[in-house]
This record gives sequence, structure tokens and C-alpha cells, in this order.
Amino acid sequence: MINGNKNSDAAYFVDLYKLADPSNSEAWYFSAILNARNNNAKGTEGDLLKAVAHGFNDKTRLMQQTEFQQLGTQINLAQIESKMK
Repeated sequence: MINGNKNSDAAYFVDLYKLADPSNSEAWYFSAILNARNNNAKGTEGDLLKAVAHGFNDKTRLMQQTEFQQLGTQINLAQIESKMK
């Protein structure tokens, strides 16, 4: 659903994903994508930090994600990347 830009449907399932498995980094990463699509920089950055805290470490994917690039300087990707292990 995320790849197909079915954002409303995706948001429902991402919320369920976060409830069912809150320590899964992908749930927070997907949530960050949806926040970015809604131009919610604060939500995007917060969700990315949670994703990293739960083990997300794909620097290439983070830096190439179009939605995050579109927010420009509203989020600090370099700082988020620096927290990755």
C-alpha cells in the first residue's frame, strides 16, 4: 500500500503494525514515510529516531527515500544516520 501511494489504507495498517510490534523498526520507518507524505517533519523525524532506536540501520535506504529528501532541511537526516549502529 505504501508503494502504491494508498496512504489512508497504509496508515491504518501501519498503526496496527506499531501496536502489534512496537519494537519493529520497519513499523516506525513506514510511519515516517507516511508522515513525510503529509508534510509532518516533526512526526517524520520522531518516527525515524524510533526506527533507529529499534535497530534500523540501512543508511542507503534512508538517504535515498524520496519522501525524506522532499522535506529538505526540515529534518536532519545526517543526525539520524549518525545514530545508526
